[in-house]
Amino acid sequence: MKERALSACLIALMLALASPFASADIERIYVVVLSHLDIGFTGSPQLVALGYKRNIDNAIFVCEREPDFKWTIETSWQLWQWLLRTRDRGQIERLRRLVLQGRISVGALPATMLSGLLGSEEVCRLPYLTWRLCRRLGIPFPKTAIQDDVPGYTDAYPQILSDAGVRYFLSGVNLFVGGGVKIPRREMPFLWQGRGGGPLLTWISEGYCEGNRWGIGIFSKWDRLEEDFLSNLRELERRGYPYEVVLVMASVGDNVDARHARGVLERVRRWNAKGRRPKVVIATPEDFFQEIERRYKGRFPTYRGDWSGAWAPYVMRAPYGRALIREAHELLPAAETLSSLLSMVSDFPYPNHDLERGWEACIEFDDHSGCTAGWPRMMTEEQVRINNWQALRMARVAYEAGRNTLEFGLSFLAEQMVADRDGVLVLNPLPFGRREAVLWRIHYRRASEGFDLVDPETGRAVPLERLSEHKAIFVADLPPFGYRRFEVRNTRPLRIKRVVEHPAGQPACIENEFFRVTVSPEGRVVSILDKVVGRELVDRRSPYEFCGLVYGSNRQLFLGGAKPIPLKGSVRFESGAVLRRIIIERKGTPFFRTEIRLYRRLK
Repeated sequence: MKERALSACLIALMLALASPFASADIERIYVVVLSHLDIGFTGSPQLVALGYKRNIDNAIFVCEREPDFKWTIETSWQLWQWLLRTRDRGQIERLRRLVLQGRISVGALPATMLSGLLGSEEVCRLPYLTWRLCRRLGIPFPKTAIQDDVPGYTDAYPQILSDAGVRYFLSGVNLFVGGGVKIPRREMPFLWQGRGGGPLLTWISEGYCEGNRWGIGIFSKWDRLEEDFLSNLRELERRGYPYEVVLVMASVGDNVDARHARGVLERVRRWNAKGRRPKVVIATPEDFFQEIERRYKGRFPTYRGDWSGAWAPYVMRAPYGRALIREAHELLPAAETLSSLLSMVSDFPYPNHDLERGWEACIEFDDHSGCTAGWPRMMTEEQVRINNWQALRMARVAYEAGRNTLEFGLSFLAEQMVADRDGVLVLNPLPFGRREAVLWRIHYRRASEGFDLVDPETGRAVPLERLSEHKAIFVADLPPFGYRRFEVRNTRPLRIKRVVEHPAGQPACIENEFFRVTVSPEGRVVSILDKVVGRELVDRRSPYEFCGLVYGSNRQLFLGGAKPIPLKGSVRFESGAVLRRIIIERKGTPFFRTEIRLYRRLK
C-alpha cells in the first residue's frame, strides 16, 4: 500500500515537472503600495497637484519610521508636483536618499496615458519629464514604467521605453469598463515585444487595488484577512501559476494620501506574525522583477502588438479641449523642428521654456482621466465647472505654445529674406517631401484685395481658392526639412466665387480620385467610400450616426449608455479651384457646424 502511494506521488511529481504551466508552491508575495494618479478625477487638476505635496511628504515620513515599509511613486508627474512645492532642501535630500536605498521607487512615465490618442512625437517624449527630474535630484532613471487603470496600450511603448533604459512594465488594469487584455495568469510575467524594440518584462495585475481582494488592502475586513488571502492563493494554484514569487498591487486609492498605507503594513505584519507561508513583503516593483528574472530568466513567454481595450470614447466629454490638443500635437513638433534648425544656423533664441510647457500641458491633458469630471457624485457642480475650466486652460496652453513658437520662428525666418514682393512662406518640418493643402490666413492689408499666388521657380500661378476675405487655401509641393516661398502678384478687386451644386432636399455627394462622401438632406454622413480599395468606411449597422451627437450623464459616457440625438440641419455643397466641401449647419444645437473637405488630386 505504501509502495502504491509513493508511486502515485512520484508520477504526479513527474507530470508537474513536465508541464510548463505547473502550479508552484508560492514562497513570497511582493506587495507594491502606491497612490494612483488621476488628474482631474477626484478634484480639479490644481487640487490634485497640491495634494501630492503632502502625499509624498507622508510617504517619506512612513518610510523613515517603518523599516519594513516601501513606497512607489506611480508616475513622475506626482514627483514633479511635490518638487515644485518643496523648498526644504533637507526634505529633498531625504527623498533622494530613500530612492537610492531602494525604499522609494519612481515610475518612468509621467502619467497613465490614453496612448491611442497621443501624438507620435508626444509618445516619444513621454520619458523626458522623468529624465529631467532624475537629473535634478541626482537619482538613476527608473527601470520600471507603471500604467494603471487603462486596459490597453500602444506597442510603441516597448521601443520607446527600452531605448530610455526601462526594463520592466507594470500595469493594474480595470476591465469592468469595455473589457481588455486577458492573458492567462499562468503566463505572467511575459515579455512584451514592440515593433521596433523591447522587450519589456511585463506584469498585469487584476486591478491596482487588488490588495483589497487579497485581504491586505486598506478597505479589506480584518476578520477576513486569512480567508481572503488563502482563497487567492488557491485561485493562483487553480490557474496554474508556475512561479514561487508573485506580485500584488495594493494601491491606497485614487490620489489618496500615503499615510493610509499604514493599513496595508499592519495587515501584512499580522499575516507574517502567524509564521505561515508565503511570506509577504512590501516592496518596490524592481524588487519583484529582479527576483523573478534572476530565478526564471528564459522561461517567460513573448507577446507582441497593441493591447486590446480602449477608453478613448471617454474623452468625448471635452470635445473643444480635445480639438485644441490635437492641433497642439501637430504644431509643437513643427515649432520644435523649425526652432532647432534656426538656432543651429543663426542667433535665433531657442524657445525652450515655451516648448517644454506646451508638451507638459499636452501630457497633463492626455492623462487617462481626460481632465474632465470624475466619478459620478464625486464633485459638486461648482467643482466640475472649476475642473473643466482648468482642463481647458491646459489645452489652450499647449495649443498656444505650439502656434506662438511656430509663428515666432517663421517671422524670424522671413526677416532673413530679401524680397521685393509680398509673399507666403510655407514650411515642411518633416524629413520627406510632400504635397499638402496649405491654409493661408491673409494679412489684414491684403484681405480686401484679389490677387494671384505665383511660384517664382516656374513663374506660373498656383491654384488658389479664397474661403473668405481672411482665408485662402492652395496646394504646395514642399521639400523635406525645408520651405518654399510664393509671391503675391497681379492685385485686383476681390471677388469670391463659389459654385453651389446641391439642390435642396437631395443628398449631397462630393468626391475626388480617392474618396466619395455622401450626406443625407438632414446632415447625416451616410457613406464614406474608399474608391482605391472599394471599401465602405461608415458602419451602417451602428446605433450611432457617423458625425452625430450623443447625450448622456457623466456615468453614461464613462460606462456606456449615452443616447444618440437626432439632429436636422441645412446642407450645402461648394466647389472651387482647390477643394469641394459639404457644409452642415445645425442652428440651435451645441453641434452647430460640420465641414467635410475633399481636395482635388490630393488624398
